[in-house]
Amino acid sequence: MNREEYTRLALRTWSPDKIREKGEDPEEYLQTGLASELGELCGVRKRDMRDGYQPKIEWIKELGDCLWYAAVYCDQYSYLRGTSETVKKSLTEEIQERFSRRNVVKEAFDAGRFTGPFWVQVLFVQIMCHEFPQCSVDFVEAMIEGLGIDLDVVRQTNIDKLADRAERGVISGKGDHR
Repeated sequence: MNREEYTRLALRTWSPDKIREKGEDPEEYLQTGLASELGELCGVRKRDMRDGYQPKIEWIKELGDCLWYAAVYCDQYSYLRGTSETVKKSLTEEIQERFSRRNVVKEAFDAGRFTGPFWVQVLFVQIMCHEFPQCSVDFVEAMIEGLGIDLDVVRQTNIDKLADRAERGVISGKGDHR
């Protein structure tokens, strides 16, 4: 499944009107959601450090949740949306020049190139997604690849989980195991 297909399917489960009805800002909701999911990813790492091993599926589930927030955020709030192709190209080249988006994150996760602890790396991803929303999917995908996890597996597992929840009417709710 490619990025466009994943985003299309992810958007089926996005309900900004529910957020607005409560007087909240959907953009802030997505930013907060991404931060929350990145925090849960840190929890997987913490348990891995403490217990010695976390099943790969735990990583895949949390990374999928991070990817969902990044994909929806990028689609809904990227300032590149709705601009002409010329402007998009110019802005994208400027961003790439100023900050080599995907490579910076990938390098941060490659062994030996980033000396900070895992939580710092995750915080870095969060900050970069906030600063460059149009690149948020790039950052999360680079993190997934940098952790050595198959991006297609993350996408498909996340979409399967969301489809199952939608079918059972539990998209909204609490907890990972609904």
